[in-house]
Amino acid sequence: MLPITRQLLGLIIVASLNGCSSFATQPNTGSTATDDGAQSPRAHSLPDTTSSAACPAIDPPTCPPPPAGQHNKPVIGEIERVEVSPPGITLNARIDTGATTTSINAVNIEPFERDGRKWVRFELLDDQQRSHALERRLERTVLIKRHGDESQQRFVVKLQLSLAGITRAVEVSLTDRSEFEYNLLIGRNLLRDTYAVDVSYRYHQSDESER
Repeated sequence: MLPITRQLLGLIIVASLNGCSSFATQPNTGSTATDDGAQSPRAHSLPDTTSSAACPAIDPPTCPPPPAGQHNKPVIGEIERVEVSPPGITLNARIDTGATTTSINAVNIEPFERDGRKWVRFELLDDQQRSHALERRLERTVLIKRHGDESQQRFVVKLQLSLAGITRAVEVSLTDRSEFEYNLLIGRNLLRDTYAVDVSYRYHQSDESER
């Protein structure tokens, strides 16, 4: 094997470090002329080779998640108009992603039995404070622990709620919300997998005349 000069060795190392660079040597022409005119073999030529190192893998660009609404979910704001059936009334509702269960302002709540099953009788108040009497089968009761106050037992019934053209029957807890601005609080049991919430909006799914 012919000796490799220090200069040629340096070129090989540089080409290897470049990763994507190709390194090629010139083909051997057979001989070179010396000062006395004699022909002598070329001492520093290498066979014709072309090597191309594989380029390093480039990670694909990461795109930000699509804005709300691009997952085929309607976008709703922090306040929306929601229809409650029965009794077929529409209420201003506060959207609360931190609440587990939807709750509604109810008064005169009275449990009773019908055909051996537990029911509950109550009245809902619309935004004009008009009363609407209802009787619904009791789904369950929940015990709400309140900081610095007595625990409160709440009755849970199923109601149909319509928002942004979607109607779902969900569990709603009956509670006194007279001290709150909104009679209806929408929790995650209605929002999950159905809506995208953008709190910068108010009444995003409501016509101006409905507000």
